[in-house]
Amino acid sequence: MKILWASLIACATAVTYAAIWAAACNGLGPWGAFFSSLTALLCAIAAFYTCQPEKRTLPSKCEWLILLIFAIISFRSFFWLLYPSHGALHVLSPYNLGDLALHMQLIQYCALGAPFWPESPILTSTPLVYPVGMDLLNAILLLLGAPLIPSLIWVGSIGAGLSALALWRWGGGFAVAAFLFAGGASEFPHLATGHFDFLQEHTEWKNLFLSMWVTQRGLLYALPAGLALLYEWNRELQPNKREVPIWLQAGIYITLPLFHVHTFLFLTFVLVSGFFLSGDPRIRKYILTFLLISAIPTTIAIWCVTGGFYGGTALRFLPGWMQDDHPWKFWWDNFGILPILWLILFFIPSVYRDPASRCLLFAASFTFLCCCFFSITPWAWDNTKFMLWAYLAIIPLLWKYLLHPLFWPFRALLCMLLFFSGAISLFGGLKSPGYALISLTELRDVEASLISTPPLSRFAAAPDYNHPIALAGHKRVVGYEGHLWSHGLPYLPVLENFNHLMNGESNWKSLARKLKVDFLFWGPREESRYPHSKKPWLTQCPIISQSPQGVIYDVRL
Repeated sequence: MKILWASLIACATAVTYAAIWAAACNGLGPWGAFFSSLTALLCAIAAFYTCQPEKRTLPSKCEWLILLIFAIISFRSFFWLLYPSHGALHVLSPYNLGDLALHMQLIQYCALGAPFWPESPILTSTPLVYPVGMDLLNAILLLLGAPLIPSLIWVGSIGAGLSALALWRWGGGFAVAAFLFAGGASEFPHLATGHFDFLQEHTEWKNLFLSMWVTQRGLLYALPAGLALLYEWNRELQPNKREVPIWLQAGIYITLPLFHVHTFLFLTFVLVSGFFLSGDPRIRKYILTFLLISAIPTTIAIWCVTGGFYGGTALRFLPGWMQDDHPWKFWWDNFGILPILWLILFFIPSVYRDPASRCLLFAASFTFLCCCFFSITPWAWDNTKFMLWAYLAIIPLLWKYLLHPLFWPFRALLCMLLFFSGAISLFGGLKSPGYALISLTELRDVEASLISTPPLSRFAAAPDYNHPIALAGHKRVVGYEGHLWSHGLPYLPVLENFNHLMNGESNWKSLARKLKVDFLFWGPREESRYPHSKKPWLTQCPIISQSPQGVIYDVRL
C-alpha cells in the first residue's frame, strides 16, 4: 500500500501544482510541467517513507487467477485504447468514441497554454465545468515530450494496476471480480440461443469495466484513491491501526474534486455517516478534524470544477430511475440478485456490531436509494457514477457476512448469478473490431493548417464530436451537443446564433463578434451540415491557411 499511496499523492501533487502554475503564469508551459513533475516526485518519496509498513499478505491462488484476468483485460483495453488502423485512429469500445474525443481536446487544450481556471473549449463565454485532473496530468506528460497516444496507454495501464491493488486490499479477489464482472442478469435468457447482447444495449447498469472504467478517465485516479481512503478509514475504527498520516489522507481527499466529483461526494457522505453512526468519541474527533482540515481546499476545488459554481442544479425527482414499462424486468436485467442479497444484509445481526460495517451499509444503501428516486445530473444515466461507489462499498460486506460463510457450492452458484451476465458482456466487448474515430490524413492536414493561428483562438466549425479542430485542442464556439447537454450547459441560445452564423445570414458579422469567433473553418463537414449556407466569408475574409480538408478564414472583423 505504500506504493499505492505514493503514486496517488504524486498524481494529486502534479495536477494541483500544474493548475496553480497555470493560474499564476497564465498557462502551464514546459517549465510548469517540469516543476510540477519534480514536486510530485518529492511528495511521492515523502509519502512512501512516511507511511508505516503494513503486514505483508499475499493473494490466494484463486485471487491470483482473478488478478491475472484483470491484467489481461486491462492490457487489451488500454493498449488498444486509441490505435491507428487502415489510415484512421480507432478506439476499441463504442462507449469511448465521444468521451475519448473530448479528453483528447482537453489534454491538447491544457498543453497549448490555457490559463486556469480555463474557459470552456466547447461553449463560448462559459467557464469549463469539468473535472479535468487526469487530462491535465496527460498535458504535463505531453509538454515533457511524451507522445499523446503512448501516454494515454501508459497512464491507463498504471491506473489499472493501482486499481487492482486497491480493489484487492479493499475486498479481496471478490471485489476485483465484482468490479470486472458487474452487469445484472440480462444475458441469462440468451443461454439457450447463444446470441448475447455484448454491449448490453437494453440495460442501463452495464458492465462497469467497459462502460465506466475505460471511458471515465477521472476514475483512473478516483477509483484507487477512493478505495485507499475507505480502506484506511475502516482501519481508523480499530485502535492503534493508523498507518497513513492524516496529512496524506487529506491530500488525496481534497484533490478528488479535480478528478471525479461523484467519488468526492460519496466519500464525504461516508465521513458524515461515520460521525453520526460510529458511537465512538475518538472516531468523531478524527472525522471532525479531517473535515476541518479539508474544508477550505475542497471548497476551492469544487469552485474550480464547477466554473465558480456556474449554473443551477440538475437535481430532479425521478422515481424508478430509468425504468421502462416493465419495472420488474428492468431491475432484474440490470441488477439480478444483487438487491436481494443487499436486503438480506439488514437482517444479519453481526453487521450492526461492527462500526465500520454499520456505517458502510447505511452510506451505500442511502446513496443507492437516492439514485433510484432522484436524478442528480441532466443525464439520468450519470447516476451510475454514484451507484458504482454504493456497489463497491457493499461488496466486502456481502462477502464477509453472506457469501463466505456458505458451503462452497452455494457460494459458487450465487457468484455465477451475480457475475455471469457482466462477464459475458466484458469478454464480448473485448472482441470488438474497433471503431474509427477520425482519418489520420484529415487530422494531420488540419493540425498543419492550425500552425498559422494563435493556440488559444476560438473557431467556428461543425459541432462534431470528432472534429479535427477539437482533437487538436482548439476552442470552438459550440462543441458536440451530447457533451454540452450532459454537462448541463445552457447552449441552445448559442447554438441558434451559431447556426445563423454558419448559414451566412446577413447579420453574420455581428454574430461572429457576439460569439467571440476568431477564425472560421470551412471544409467537407461544414459543407455537409450547412448545405444552404451563403458563405459570405469566401469573398469578405482573408484566408489564413488551407488544405484538402478545409480552409481557415480570419473573421476578426
